[in-house]
Amino acid sequence: MLHYELVKKRGCPLYECLYECLREDILRGRLLPGNQRLPSRRETCQRIMGSVMKTVVNAYEQLLVEG
Repeated sequence: MLHYELVKKRGCPLYECLYECLREDILRGRLLPGNQRLPSRRETCQRIMGSVMKTVVNAYEQLLVEG
């Protein structure tokens, strides 16, 4: 299971930090198309932040936009 320690950077929304972690795993081959699915938004939210669903939704949507 994927686990990310998010560190908020000055001037960078938290969703961008999560997006960057996920994107890096995709580019490095840790997440492969067709072989692995991202955890559900709700599950990711509970694992990393408690209940900040908007951060997770924004990060996932950014990944979708980029394909």
